Amino acid sequence: MKEYRKKLKVCIKKLQKYRKQRENRGNCNSYSKTDPDAPFMRMKDETLKAAYNVRAAVEGEYLTGAGSCATPNDGANLKPFLERLKVTLGNVHEQVTVDAGYESEVTVYECEDCEGCPLRERCTASQKNRRMDVSKKLLAFCDESEENIKGDEGILLRANRSTG
Repeated sequence: MKEYRKKLKVCIKKLQKYRKQRENRGNCNSYSKTDPDAPFMRMKDETLKAAYNVRAAVEGEYLTGAGSCATPNDGANLKPFLERLKVTLGNVHEQVTVDAGYESEVTVYECEDCEGCPLRERCTASQKNRRMDVSKKLLAFCDESEENIKGDEGILLRANRSTG
């Protein structure tokens, strides 16, 4: 009987621990034990690390706002960030320059079977089938975007964005 009680106590402690972990995780799929607010995010080198999504607003080489959140999707976080800046600063940023991470509308194309393809080595380094994410909206705006960034104002905006 004593042995069963010991095992039961161990089980109860584990159950409490698991409940606490689930509570800490909240709506996220994962969390870091050292920083429960930081979910795991995929880094540029394809590793998963506990991290925050950080952004900064810059105007005329001056930092006008900064923020962080615990969700990895840049596109979903841009609008709320701009709204917070509007409330804080009392005005709206007329021009917003962001990197490609903020564009998230994609169509996925995947080859049915790359095995035995003579072009496989030149086409993909993946062990799986060749896969491409294509944004049709982005392609539709490419010409306009190229005109914008190559114009005098676009060159100035890009130079200001990369200063720092």
